[in-house]
Amino acid sequence: MGYRHFYGFKLLRKSTCKRFKRQMLKIRKKCEEGKKLTYSEWCSANSYKGWLIWCDSYRLSEKYITPIQKYLDDYYITEIKERKVA
Repeated sequence: MGYRHFYGFKLLRKSTCKRFKRQMLKIRKKCEEGKKLTYSEWCSANSYKGWLIWCDSYRLSEKYITPIQKYLDDYYITEIKERKVA
């Protein structure tokens, strides 16, 4: 799959981790510049968050997900929820 299994813990594969870091840094830079997220970027970030749940990735999550979580939540509230109501 996308993990390396060891006795007692599980890590994300190196190639997957590199792709994850690149994507999250791109999203973070875009948000800090004041640009809006796209639906694809929002989905990608949530997908990676799901992958991180199943492995030992506390530090990865703190470094790359936590800084953009506010932007992801704002996108959900303004774009996704409004479309369901309208």
